[in-house]
Amino acid sequence: MKWEPIDSSGSCNIDRAKVPGGWLVRMISRGHNGESGLAFVPDPQHTWDGKSVNG
Repeated sequence: MKWEPIDSSGSCNIDRAKVPGGWLVRMISRGHNGESGLAFVPDPQHTWDGKSVNG
């Protein structure tokens, strides 16, 4: 799986990976608390640019 960074200026690193039917998006905290998250963004044609889903 190839992770692509998404521009984020907050306190975490955000990456996305192309998967069938959309994207996996992961968030990893830059701090020492070790918080992380994973989400699926449906986008069958993979047109999402990694920014707003509305524009």
